[in-house]
Amino acid sequence: MFVLRTVLKELPRVLVLYDVDMPLQQAKKAMEYHFRKYAHVEDERAKSVLLAKGYMELEETLMQWKQQSHVLRLLEVRI
Repeated sequence: MFVLRTVLKELPRVLVLYDVDMPLQQAKKAMEYHFRKYAHVEDERAKSVLLAKGYMELEETLMQWKQQSHVLRLLEVRI
């Protein structure tokens, strides 16, 4: 959950950086959905890989190595 907390903390910045016109609450729900997708994983090695991938995705996003369409694809989840 530490990665989720970090992502949610940086989410307003990401929305501004990528000029995404979406309510913050909707973006938070989309991010929570992506994390809850893997809530069933119990293997510690798999968890550590997922955590590392989460941090990498966040870093790439904050460094603006992604395009707006990549960020929108993550945020436009049908909940």
